[in-house]
Amino acid sequence: MTEFKINSIMIISILILMISQIIIVVESKTSLYYSILGDYEKGIDYYKVLNVSKESTYSEIKKSFRKLSLKHHPDRNAEKSSHHLYILLNQAHSVLTSDESRKEYDDLLENGIPWHENYYGKYAYRYTGISHDIRHVLFGLIIVITIAKFIYQWNKHHSMIKRAKQTDQYKKRLAQLDGDEDEIQLVIQDAEKPTFSNLFIIQLFIIFPFTILKSLYTFIFINKFKIIPKTDQEKEEEYRIKMGYTKEDWEYHKKKSIERMEKFKQSGKYKQYLRSKNK
Repeated sequence: MTEFKINSIMIISILILMISQIIIVVESKTSLYYSILGDYEKGIDYYKVLNVSKESTYSEIKKSFRKLSLKHHPDRNAEKSSHHLYILLNQAHSVLTSDESRKEYDDLLENGIPWHENYYGKYAYRYTGISHDIRHVLFGLIIVITIAKFIYQWNKHHSMIKRAKQTDQYKKRLAQLDGDEDEIQLVIQDAEKPTFSNLFIIQLFIIFPFTILKSLYTFIFINKFKIIPKTDQEKEEEYRIKMGYTKEDWEYHKKKSIERMEKFKQSGKYKQYLRSKNK
């Protein structure tokens, strides 16, 4: 019952993350946003280009555009500068006659280029035609990796548990316990049951930074720049905990391993190995 509750919490958490990602991605930029950034970086003011003010209505903007476009149309004016201005007039008209793009442009004039756009915003539109904030794209990628990794670990764990339960060793142990599966704790190395801490997004933003800071603290303040090697007993204890053995089971396991090694040393295969090694 407890296991079911934990699994339900994990699934609900993943669903919440997915829904939040969908909401974020819907908030995308217009197709003109990145070309607006390029013109803004060059110091071009669309309102000055069209000879209007920020308070001008759409009808005033269109009226001014018609007047200026007739004056600088390539068919009426052969000058190169006039041709460039005609292209700019069309760009300014497209931006300022759309509610969404005008809002984006006014925000740029008031607040400047956002810090995250400075790294790629001035150039991305020339090569990619991207229309989503790259932060949303990266966050979406992290969510996809989180879900895929969790499902893979979950499937791998249950697959290995299923295989382990089909072995003769498990069936023999189960028979000794009168069929009580709850008394048997299966621990499979590299196929452990995924937990909340196994979520990639948690590992990336919480566990990884914490591990880095902890390592730095340990190295600087505890070890004082001295690397203290672990003893054989400490290494053995770490391995025992990692494998999921109790102290009694570990001692039994060690004893059996020593007996098998001693038996192997008395075998003909071991003697043959020694002879081939001494040649």
